[in-house]
Amino acid sequence: CSSDLSPRVGPLSLSQKRWSPCAHLLRGCQDVGMAYSRRSATVLGLFVLGAGVTHFVNPSFFDAIVPPWLPLGERFWTIVSGLAEVVIGIGVLRRSTRRRAALAAFGLFVAVYPANLYMAWDWRHRPIGEQLISLGRLPIQFLFFAWALSVARAAEDDYRTGV
Repeated sequence: CSSDLSPRVGPLSLSQKRWSPCAHLLRGCQDVGMAYSRRSATVLGLFVLGAGVTHFVNPSFFDAIVPPWLPLGERFWTIVSGLAEVVIGIGVLRRSTRRRAALAAFGLFVAVYPANLYMAWDWRHRPIGEQLISLGRLPIQFLFFAWALSVARAAEDDYRTGV
């Protein structure tokens, strides 16, 4: 099933009064796809919002992974990125701002990728478990890039179909 099915499928419109097994099945697939995209957006929004709150609960962790060559100090970037994540997370949770906020989440994930690179480099002398965590974060970030873009696309589809 795909969430990008148009409301008109085959010879019958999904809005016609006559019941068609094919149209009914396709409408069900569309509903499942839209429900999945909304759940995905909700999880993304909560994830980003939670990460933002964590910047204020445990700022020293984030201070430590800010590349030292950035101006204005580590705490400044911890606070700015935490605020950005809180605002973006709330935006993804709101249907009216979901598309723009998901695109902003993509931009934020790209912008903080250097911190993940720095963390992997900086943790190179730590115990192997910590090194694996820091290295494992690098490819996982690409999943976050794709996730944010997927939520933005789904929000655009929802907007176009009036859902």
